[in-house]
Amino acid sequence: DYGDRIYSIDPDGTNRKAVQNLEFTPNGETSKYQSHPIMHRGVVYFPYCGVLYAAPLGGDIEDAEKIWGTELEDSGMTINTGAPRYDLWADGDTVYFMVNLEQSDRTVKDTLFAYDTAEKSVTQVWQTPNADEVGQWDTSGVSVSQWYVIGGYIYFYLSGNDFWRSSLATGENERLAAVSEKTASGSAIFSDDYLCVLNDTTNPIGFNNYIDGTGRAGGDTLYIYGLDGQFQKELSLKSLYEDIESLNHIQLAFCSDNDIYFVVDATTMTGQAGIGFTHHNNLILCCVNINTGEVTQIYNW
Repeated sequence: DYGDRIYSIDPDGTNRKAVQNLEFTPNGETSKYQSHPIMHRGVVYFPYCGVLYAAPLGGDIEDAEKIWGTELEDSGMTINTGAPRYDLWADGDTVYFMVNLEQSDRTVKDTLFAYDTAEKSVTQVWQTPNADEVGQWDTSGVSVSQWYVIGGYIYFYLSGNDFWRSSLATGENERLAAVSEKTASGSAIFSDDYLCVLNDTTNPIGFNNYIDGTGRAGGDTLYIYGLDGQFQKELSLKSLYEDIESLNHIQLAFCSDNDIYFVVDATTMTGQAGIGFTHHNNLILCCVNINTGEVTQIYNW
C-alpha cells in the first residue's frame, strides 16, 4: 500500500531497497493512465493528479517542483478522465513531455512541450499533424503512436501510415519511410541509430485486451530502418510462435545498440463467461540482434 515507488537494485539482483515515493497520497493517483517517470541528471520527473513534477532522486516529493499542469483533486480513486497522459523524454538540457490536450473541436491531440532545465521554462514545440498533412492512419489523426527526440527533431510513427520526422525549430514534416508498403498496422521503437516497426495488428475486442489493455495482438516481423529512413533489413520472429505455446502478443520494450528487446505475452485464461476467468500469466523477456537476426529468450516470469 505504498503506491508508486522507485527502487534500486544491484546488477546481480541483490540489495533491493526503496529509494523514493512517487505519490503524495499512496494509491490515490487520479490519473487514468499508468505513470511512467523518468530520471535525468539526478532528477526524477513524474506526473501526479494532472501535474508534472520534478524532484531530486531520493528526495522528499513534498518539496517537488511543479513543472506544468493544473492540479486535480485527489479523491483517492484510481480513475479520473480529466487527468492528462504524460509521456516523458530527455535530450541534453531539455526534458520533453507529450500531453494529450483537448482541442476546440473536442478532439484530443498529442502536444509536445520542452522544459529547459537551466532556464526553468516550458515551451510548446510540436503537435500531432492534421491528417490532411500526413495522410490517414488508424489512430484517427489526433494521436501519435510512438515518438523519439534527438538532434532537434522529433521522429514519430503513425500506425497504419509511415515514419516521419519534424523539425522542432520549423515544424516542417518530412516522410522518412513508407512503412505502410510493408505492413498495414504496427508498433514502433527508436534508438539513436534505428527506426524499428513490428507488424502487430489492432485487436480492440480480442483476448489480449483483457490482459494489458493494449488492444493489439500478434506481430511476427520487424522492419528496420536507419534514421535517414533507408530500409535496412527484415527480421523474423516466427520461431517464437513455434516454440512458445499460446503466444498471443509481442510488445516492444526498447532498442539498445544492435539489440531489440521485447516482451512475449503467452498468458492464458480459463473459465466461463458469467462465472469467472483465471489468468495464467506467462511473460517472457526476449531479444533479437539486428545484425544476426538471432532471437534469445532472456527471462521468464
